[in-house]
Formats: sequence, C-alpha cells, structure tokens
Amino acid sequence: MAPSFDDDERIALLRRHVAFMEGQCAELERAWERVPRLAVVVLFAIPAWIVWGLGAAVIVVALTGALIVTGAYLTGVRRGWAKSELANTRRDLARLEGPRREMAPPGKTPPGKAQPGQSPPGHARGR
Repeated sequence: MAPSFDDDERIALLRRHVAFMEGQCAELERAWERVPRLAVVVLFAIPAWIVWGLGAAVIVVALTGALIVTGAYLTGVRRGWAKSELANTRRDLARLEGPRREMAPPGKTPPGKAQPGQSPPGHARGR
C-alpha cells in the first residue's frame, strides 16, 4: 500500500522535484550544446589512415557520424522528457497550491477576487 501524504508533504515533495528537474534541464541543455564537440573524434581518422590505411580512416569517419547522431538523439529525447516532466510537476504543484491561494482570512478578499457587488480587478464597470 502506498504511503499517505497530506497536502503539505505533497507540496514539499513536488517543490523538491521541481528543483531537481530544473537542474536536470539545465544539465541536459549543457550536454546538448556539447554534442557538436564529438566531431573532434574525426581527427582520429588521420592516424588511422597512416597506420592502417584508407579503409580504417573511412570507418573512423563513419563511426564519428554515428556517435554524433546517437548523442544528439539520446540527449534530445532526455531533454524533451525532462521539460515535459517539469511542466507536469509544475502543473500538479499549482493544482495543489491553488486552493490554498484561494483561501483568505475572514473579511479579506483573495488577490484577483471581487467582493460581491464589485467588479473584478482590471474590469471596467458598465462596459
């Protein structure tokens, strides 16, 4: 049976997850920017050509291309997943925090809410 959390614990957990996912997104953005640097591996084609010939140099070039494409694909997929996970977690956090923001002490109006008989903020009366 799953542990039972009250709303305060869930909010704290979701806030920690948002912070973690923001870090992951930043790390994946840095990794995405480093993918083109993998092209440096193609320089190994020169010694491969000298030592083993043209066939080895062609293999090094082909494998370098495969390395770059694979790195871009894997990093891109993880970036997309992390952004989606972050958006979903933020949505869940807003959903849990929403009712708390709506609640106000007796006699006070929450921000953005109108008293009965008043126009909401930013709304001109009589239009």
